Amino acid sequence: TRFAVSRRRCHEPGVLLGRKGHRGGWVCRASENNGEQSETPKRRVGSVSVLLLSAGEFGVLSLDTRFRTLIDENVRNLVLASSSEEGRGVARAVSNVFPEFSLAFVGFATALLLIKGPVSVRPRLAISWATIGAAAIAVDVLKTHYQRTRPQLGLTSYAFPSGHTCATTVCCGLALFALLDPVTRSVFGNDDDDAEEKAQPTKKSTTAPHDTFVRIMWIAAIATTGTCRVLGNRHWVSDTAGGAALGTAFLAVALMAIETIEKQTESDASE
Repeated sequence: TRFAVSRRRCHEPGVLLGRKGHRGGWVCRASENNGEQSETPKRRVGSVSVLLLSAGEFGVLSLDTRFRTLIDENVRNLVLASSSEEGRGVARAVSNVFPEFSLAFVGFATALLLIKGPVSVRPRLAISWATIGAAAIAVDVLKTHYQRTRPQLGLTSYAFPSGHTCATTVCCGLALFALLDPVTRSVFGNDDDDAEEKAQPTKKSTTAPHDTFVRIMWIAAIATTGTCRVLGNRHWVSDTAGGAALGTAFLAVALMAIETIEKQTESDASE
């Protein structure tokens, strides 16, 4: 039925929950649209197209051709000419905020959902932590492989890809697209969802404002982290772009895996 389809889509990664007025409940955006998809494949992070585009971007950036000479060095010279060492230290401190905070949220969500969440959410937790671990290993391996020196002289660690930017992309993306919904349902409850779904009038909406806001938060976190790594003279611009591309590829794979497993679980349960 229409409401059964809406209920299934509540579990899809990237299909977010929205607050319902003064009652404080949370319902699936798909239900608000009465079965119409508020998320199309082109808008979803967990899709093959996003995976291919991000992997292609990383491949181009890893070639280390004229892009670094024309862009990276000019940006580095501008940073050195327009900022003090104190200012660069502040930028480096700010660049730690989003990866650390988002990782802490994933840890908090894991503890909360293991205690209060349903068993069906555990694959999300397992995939999230596996993705975080795989991304961290990939960054270390790639840094050693490419051995690109950092813009600041005297540092022994390598630059490409940016680990901070990759961590923000993966951890913040998992927090917002995979774990935020089950956490809000565990905290606020959803006992009134069925009644609200049936009472909700038909709407012809294609993109929920809440969904758009979450995407903006994710992009802003990535942009802030990458920019601060460059302003802190720890990375070239192409390092941060490569970290974002690599993180997006890992995130896309994780979200697709979550969706596939949960659809299979629901299919087995309905048989």
